[in-house]
Amino acid sequence: MLWAVGIGLLCYLIGAIPFPVIVSRYAKGIDLRQHGSGNMGAANAGRVLGKRWFVAVFLLDFVKGAAAAYVARQLLPAYVGVDALLAAAIGAALAVVGHCFPIYVGFKGGLGLAASAGALAIISPWLIVTVGGSILIFWTLSRNMYVGTAAAVALGPVYAHLLMGRWDVTVTVGLWAALIVILHMKDVRAWWAQRRAK
Repeated sequence: MLWAVGIGLLCYLIGAIPFPVIVSRYAKGIDLRQHGSGNMGAANAGRVLGKRWFVAVFLLDFVKGAAAAYVARQLLPAYVGVDALLAAAIGAALAVVGHCFPIYVGFKGGLGLAASAGALAIISPWLIVTVGGSILIFWTLSRNMYVGTAAAVALGPVYAHLLMGRWDVTVTVGLWAALIVILHMKDVRAWWAQRRAK
């Protein structure tokens, strides 16, 4: 049990590395959370710092999500007894929690999309294809990035079950997807209110 807690904490701490804050301080000497939307994510980095910094932040967050899932996949089966696929999903979920609530910068983080994409690359690249494709479809239909993301991520557990047929993995992906959807709800409600006002 102690090993499980330690490995889980490591995955959280990897996910909590505040690359957007580090990059914004390096690029312009500012705290990204105090500019633009206030969100610690790649989209806000692009708006505040410029397109190349969007790419840098997205890739760094992608890598940390992949790293946490990989670490969990390598360590949890040996020390805890879960299989590699479930281990990667658990590590991914903890990394996303870390990204959204990073201990290093007062628990005010991003929305978890880039870290999730990196984690999915370790769990199943086909999940990136299906979720990513769904984001594009819903984004096009709604003309709102946040709505498109929330709708596609909500389908993530369905895709996970169809692709892998594992209820334990489906539930783990579902919990992490629920967190991302909840964090997007403020923007989804704003979009809905705007549509109703037209």
